[in-house]
Amino acid sequence: MQKADKHSVYRLLMRFGNLSAEKDGLLKKAYDFDPIPEGLDDQYHKNILGVGCQMWSEWTPTNADVERQTFPRIAAFAEVGWTTLENKDYDHFKRALKKMEKRWDDIGINYFKDSDQLEIDLKAKESEAANNK
Repeated sequence: MQKADKHSVYRLLMRFGNLSAEKDGLLKKAYDFDPIPEGLDDQYHKNILGVGCQMWSEWTPTNADVERQTFPRIAAFAEVGWTTLENKDYDHFKRALKKMEKRWDDIGINYFKDSDQLEIDLKAKESEAANNK
């Protein structure tokens, strides 16, 4: 944690921030992100003023590539910023996301469309790995 100014505003270095759904897993992983670092003393929680979400890339040649690597994860990270942990509901988020995806279709955003199938595939792999132990 780094002190940013004399008013006790702090900048926290994020331990998770990659947006690319197809590269590192589940949309749920983004949705479940907690911006308050584990072990941070309760007295400092009020100093967490918001969240940031970057799209890092070595090479994204087109806007469509950037969009596919950013959406729908950006919606999950937005939920992190405006929904308290006790009010988060992933199933509700997924239903609301379907409406958002229709809007993205209408305006031509090239979002990652296989996040549901990716979750199914990764859960199956995890289950298979657990059964093989």
